[in-house]
Amino acid sequence: HRADARSRAAELDDLVARTTDPVLRENLADVRDSVRRVAADEVTLDSSGEWIAAQLDRYQQVTTRCSQLGHGR
Repeated sequence: HRADARSRAAELDDLVARTTDPVLRENLADVRDSVRRVAADEVTLDSSGEWIAAQLDRYQQVTTRCSQLGHGR
C-alpha cells in the first residue's frame, strides 16, 4: 500500500503543478498531502475513521470544483 501511495502522490504532484485553477489546486494539494501520510504510514487504525471522513470531504470539494469548471462557472 505504501509504494502505491507514493506513486499516487507523485501523480498528484504533477497534477497540482499543471492545474491553473487556485481552488482546485489547493484541494488537490490537500489530497496529495493525505496520500503522503498513507505512504509514510502515519494513518493508523485509531485515526483511520477521521482520516477517511476528511478524504471524502476533500474528494467532494475536488469533484464540485471540477463540475463548476466544466460548466463554465
